Amino acid sequence: MPIVEERVDRLEEALAEFTRTVNASLLKNSQNIANLSRSMDIHILEMRENGIKMQSQMDKMQSQIDRAQSQIDRAQSQIDKSQERIDKMDDEILEIREETKQLKLESKRNNQKMAEISRQYGRLVEDFVIPSVPNVLEEQLGLEIISITGRVKRKHPVTGKTQEFDTIVETMDRVFLNSTKNNLTSQDINDLIEDFKVFREYFPELQHKKVCGIVSTFNPHESQLKFANKRGIIVMGLGEYLMELKNPEGFQIQDY
Repeated sequence: MPIVEERVDRLEEALAEFTRTVNASLLKNSQNIANLSRSMDIHILEMRENGIKMQSQMDKMQSQIDRAQSQIDRAQSQIDKSQERIDKMDDEILEIREETKQLKLESKRNNQKMAEISRQYGRLVEDFVIPSVPNVLEEQLGLEIISITGRVKRKHPVTGKTQEFDTIVETMDRVFLNSTKNNLTSQDINDLIEDFKVFREYFPELQHKKVCGIVSTFNPHESQLKFANKRGIIVMGLGEYLMELKNPEGFQIQDY
């Protein structure tokens, strides 16, 4: 019996030790589970907080994207308006080019008209003025004509520049310069007097002769006639014999 009791005692001690070990293990596992649960709770909380932060960041990013898109839309609108203005400018440029083309054509036609007027003007000098000069100078003023030349072009002996004179009439001691105008003005008469100096530069061989002036027009105005008369300039206008002397009786030619 003592042997049996000893074995029972050992079994009871082993069972008690197993129970203690199991209880300790269970306690430790419970603690681990509790710690794990707290850790998971903390982790879940952190994940929730991070999720909230991420959502906030995503909301901010979406707001920035929306603002950027709004700016892009406004920029596109401005680009569209600019393109409309550019298209309108292109149309205006095309219109200006077309107007410029028309102006060039009109200028060309005007130049042709001016050329025709110039030709008609030359015929006026040849058909009216030149045939009338002998009647005025010889028959009405008693001067002897040596030569009459219309539309004379002469190069300057020094500069080589070409100058054109309407009509040059040479007498024994004078040279008459004629200027034919459609509408005679006082300035035309003054310009003719200024041309006397130019004439002497272009015709040095006639320096020994006096220079006088003739202005020819269809119907000289009374005020221009008086202006020319005071300066000793002959005025020729339309009369019975093509053109005739329009200066009043007693008129004196002025030598320059």
